[in-house]
Amino acid sequence: MLSDRDKRVASSDFRNSQRALAGMRRRYSLVVANIETRSLVPLVPDLLRVTGRRLLLTGILEEHAGELEALSEKPQRVDSQDGWVLYRIDP
Repeated sequence: MLSDRDKRVASSDFRNSQRALAGMRRRYSLVVANIETRSLVPLVPDLLRVTGRRLLLTGILEEHAGELEALSEKPQRVDSQDGWVLYRIDP
């Protein structure tokens, strides 16, 4: 269990990561995001912006896969194993 201090630090690190991603200008042909689903969903628009050909969303628990329905770009389910799901978005 994370302490309140650890939660604040993790939250701060996540906000800093969002700013760094938002500032990226280069495009990459393949982007792989292996992030907890609730943290991943808000990042997808910026991830798509820097993705030239394919965005892979990994580390999605089967029980959280429904959270991806909020995305305007609908991901395609590629594979699943042991309760984990892999999705692909081709912008």
